[in-house]
Amino acid sequence: MTVYLSTLVPDLARAETRPASEWAVDLMASDVDIRCLVADPHATGAVFSGTQGGGVLRSDKVGRTFTPMELDGWIVKSLAVHPSRSGHLYTGTKPPHLFASEDGGRYWRELEGTDQVRSATATTCTPRQAASARAAAEERR
Repeated sequence: MTVYLSTLVPDLARAETRPASEWAVDLMASDVDIRCLVADPHATGAVFSGTQGGGVLRSDKVGRTFTPMELDGWIVKSLAVHPSRSGHLYTGTKPPHLFASEDGGRYWRELEGTDQVRSATATTCTPRQAASARAAAEERR
């Protein structure tokens, strides 16, 4: 089975292959404004979504259903999963803050030194530098 997920504000499109190579497309989560998605390569079926004011949601069913994790009330603009550390995630929010989770999104802590960030619109991790995460951020003036 192959599954593709795409944000279509305010819906989430979920396309899945079915027997005989047919595609089925469903619109999911129409009650939640999903802004970004990331799949966890360390956990089969795990997908995280960042929302417009609803924090982070987690699906363990490849996007069929989602459960609120934390950061309720935050606008989550970006998510990243660490490529070699299972359960490690990063997020950029609005108002601009950077958060990290080391337990698969159940608990988030604000990263130190991010109080001067003006915007955090992208987060990423690289397997070549396993000890680091990067964020596209602007400094406040």
